[in-house]
Amino acid sequence: MLYLMTKMNGETLPFFPIPYPDETIYSVLCRLHLRMGRPPYRHLCEKLFGRRIVLNTYAPQGIGRLVSYLPPGSMLSVEYLIRQTTMFPYLAPFLSRERSDTFLEYMTGEETLKRNTFSGMGLSSMRRAKYLNLRFCESCWRDDIKIWGEPYWRRLHQLPGVLMCPQHREPLWDSPILITLANREFCPASLDMAEESTMCGSFDSGLAEKLAALSKNSQWLLDNGHLYGPYEKIYASYDLWLRKSGYSSMNGRVWHNRIHQAAIDLFGRDFLKLVEADDEGIATTWTKRIIFAPSNLQHPMYHILLHILLAGSTAEFFNGDCQKFLPYGEGPWPCRNTICPHKGVDVIKNIDIHYVSGVPRALFKCPYCGFAYRRQHPVSKEKQYTGRVNVQSYGELWQQKLREYIVDEGLSARRTCERLGCDMYTVQKYAVQFGYMKPEDATPYTKVKKCIPKTAPNNKAALTESEKRDMWRQTWEHLVADNPDANRTVLMKLSPACYIWLWKNDRSWFDKHLPPPRNASHFDWEARDTEILERVQEAVNILRNTKDRPIWITLHRIAVQIGFIQMKAKKSLSQMPKTAAFISENLETPEDWQKRKIVWAIRILRELGQPLTVCRIMDTAVIKYPLAPALHDFILESMEQKV
Repeated sequence: MLYLMTKMNGETLPFFPIPYPDETIYSVLCRLHLRMGRPPYRHLCEKLFGRRIVLNTYAPQGIGRLVSYLPPGSMLSVEYLIRQTTMFPYLAPFLSRERSDTFLEYMTGEETLKRNTFSGMGLSSMRRAKYLNLRFCESCWRDDIKIWGEPYWRRLHQLPGVLMCPQHREPLWDSPILITLANREFCPASLDMAEESTMCGSFDSGLAEKLAALSKNSQWLLDNGHLYGPYEKIYASYDLWLRKSGYSSMNGRVWHNRIHQAAIDLFGRDFLKLVEADDEGIATTWTKRIIFAPSNLQHPMYHILLHILLAGSTAEFFNGDCQKFLPYGEGPWPCRNTICPHKGVDVIKNIDIHYVSGVPRALFKCPYCGFAYRRQHPVSKEKQYTGRVNVQSYGELWQQKLREYIVDEGLSARRTCERLGCDMYTVQKYAVQFGYMKPEDATPYTKVKKCIPKTAPNNKAALTESEKRDMWRQTWEHLVADNPDANRTVLMKLSPACYIWLWKNDRSWFDKHLPPPRNASHFDWEARDTEILERVQEAVNILRNTKDRPIWITLHRIAVQIGFIQMKAKKSLSQMPKTAAFISENLETPEDWQKRKIVWAIRILRELGQPLTVCRIMDTAVIKYPLAPALHDFILESMEQKV
């Protein structure tokens, strides 16, 4: 047991414990509290932090004030305590620069704040696997007694998703100490605690292997996470690994469904449910939130799972050799100027690349002739020597040759364009622009219009409404007779004017004379109504009887649950009367949903043995203030019922 002699505010603090390997700052304070004779929690907090605070097992505030009491030159600096005893290294790579600075200021400040900065940054509300108790590994606990003479709480064992000790490869134990109690009391890892603990679970070999891998990667992140970040830099690595793993195309498109299915295939639903990462039936899965919502804070556990999927481990994700995506191949790139001595030679060493809606755009400029061209889509290196390019500037050499051919040699525009390798209108355009040719001598450019035969006469404006109807009907009948095998789409393309006029002005006749749809047999609405009704009934039953937090039963939620988004369209729902009637009877109003959440919250609080109050019930049910009078009465009635 190692301790430092300290002084504070003129009073002598007998000692301050030196942290053990991977010990939480909370455990250090527990050992201090124990060696000082177990003074009241409030008295020790006021002595250390100036006032009573709520301890945070992730990263408590006031570390700067705590270090100020230690002797000068002590190894226990603010940076050391944050890096070795808090969860900051675990979170650091996934915090934005602004969040990271705020988080560090929250921990290092010598003044303890009344406002909860930790919650204000969104850290406390991150979605994560929720465990209620402090946890420990029995073998680690016994080894610590042998080596150090006393056990302690380790950081790794308190992380969400860590249910296996990576060192001993055995399940962790749930202590009887609730995390909510640890936030306001000093509870050391004592023998009495160990005797009352229960194992987190018994896992088969497959689950144990995956849990051990998650724990091992979490340990690596605790040890090395402070070396990486902020998240603005880390996020770019996802794009590289997605391309390397085949989950993203060259133009930036990400195939999310493939990623989500690959995660299910790799980890299995049993494992994902165990760590609360199974998003079955949820549109915005944890993989989609990481990839498509970089500004939203996601828990590191989900990042680790994605790292394992893409790179095999978190260490490989950060340090592996993942080459930067090169949409136009490796440089240098060829000059495409037909009169340049370096035509087709790789002389362009630098290109200007920027992205528009995820698609790369590049400007290539030859350093010898000044010829510049753009590419708006990724092109492999071997395909860049032929084909058309989007010319941005012809360059100084091209302009010099243009003057020589037209002014010095007196060549015509047609002969000049043959030598310069461009069309005659381009030669005349720049010759006029540079003053080498008079505007009246240039051939005006006229766009040739395609001559499309019309099936209807041109004097439609002089026809009456009845004559127009007869004309378009006759045109359509001839069109259908001349093309007996054509479907509706082909007929519309053959005569779009006729199709549109009849669709808008003669719909009843037009519907009767349309060829039958090719896929009409696939839409037996009566059979589909019966099939969808069964799926909807099952989905509503699942939503109503779930033991988790109630989900609002809406048309969108039902459609997502059964995997038939098209059901939200009024046209589809109107073809399924039985399904529409059932949905209409079972949709919830906001008040119905809130009442169901209230009943759920009361049941959860009773299971946890917590007192029932209106405020506690509303907080658990996530119902915002002010509360409607009807809901207030419903809460009071539900509290009296024994459910």
